[in-house]
Amino acid sequence: MLTNLETNQRKLLQIIMLGQPELQEMLSRSELRQLAQRITARYHLGPLSKKEVGAYVRHRLAVAGLVRGELFPARAIRRLFRLSGGIPRLINVICDRALLGVYVEGKERVDTSILLRAARETFGEIHAQRKQSKIIRWLSACFVLIACVVLLTSDYVSHRSRVAAIAAPEPMLQNHREPAAESQHMDALLRSLDQPGESGDERAYQMLFNQWHITYLTYRPQGGQTVCEQAQMQGLYCLHKKGDLGSLRSINRPAVVKLFDDQGKEFSATLIALQEQAAAFATGADTKVVDVKEVARWWSGDYVIFWRPPPKYQEDIKRGSRGPLVRWLDKQLSLVQGRTARSLKDPAYDDTMRKQLQEFQRAQGLAPDGRISPETIIRLSTAVGSDEPLLHDRKEAR
Repeated sequence: MLTNLETNQRKLLQIIMLGQPELQEMLSRSELRQLAQRITARYHLGPLSKKEVGAYVRHRLAVAGLVRGELFPARAIRRLFRLSGGIPRLINVICDRALLGVYVEGKERVDTSILLRAARETFGEIHAQRKQSKIIRWLSACFVLIACVVLLTSDYVSHRSRVAAIAAPEPMLQNHREPAAESQHMDALLRSLDQPGESGDERAYQMLFNQWHITYLTYRPQGGQTVCEQAQMQGLYCLHKKGDLGSLRSINRPAVVKLFDDQGKEFSATLIALQEQAAAFATGADTKVVDVKEVARWWSGDYVIFWRPPPKYQEDIKRGSRGPLVRWLDKQLSLVQGRTARSLKDPAYDDTMRKQLQEFQRAQGLAPDGRISPETIIRLSTAVGSDEPLLHDRKEAR
């Protein structure tokens, strides 16, 4: 309503909204669609690149009063980028710890050991490949040598056996009929995504649309529908989240994730299957399988999924509400909790149903707030056995 305040010459108010990534999720609610439609410009601030991390640290030091010298050498900046993923908040905390360590040890510059110790204190644990780097290199060399001997002496090894070589359980790709992977390494996946003349985002979302068997229009005139608007026209909503592999396993839906290489270049990839030790990505012609440790190392934590809303969906449901959404909720909860649905044709959302919903949310590790949030709907749909695409076997999702 405030945006309608204007004169014949100009708008009287300019409104700017700032927020965490959850703001995008909030604006995607159906009850806020009129507000979302009035937003004329959007900008999402992603992680910094490796080059930007160095510039950011130098700027912060200059503002703090550093006149000369180099507290963070290039090697430390590269390691800082890998440890933080380019997220400014993590950069600030790690650097603060590292500078304290330099002061305590009486050194003039931040070296790798101090930086790793600072990250360990920040995260509680560290991607500590340094201590075992020599062993890992020797084991990797032995593995490569054995693999070469096997490949040169036998052509019996099929794509499926190569997937099994990284201990991916059979259910990993049982719902996906793409050809099996040729490499478990992240660099092979990134090379397949780095195609000149193609939009990585376009290709990734095309793969995600394919998983849901809906149509994706790669050509859109200026001002045309966004990806999420295209999905919504076909009965699906977008959910933008930031998390880890555990949250992706829990939400259990194919996702477009943001990966980056050691130069800080971003890539959009479509995750279609996820097990304890392996993750599968659709790249168009085939499927690439990558060790989950590599995914965690080179993933920014950002992901987008599609989900199917129930009839007349609204996230905030009130006591006494009735209608298709409440009937759907009562039916889903009765199936999950092994009870008979209410005999009433038009049940109301009362204290009893709210407690049943909260009980389900607690069992799923969700906040027991009694709201029909996207995560709650997704977990309910998975628990009752919907035909929606999953990242892993339905039995594991329960």
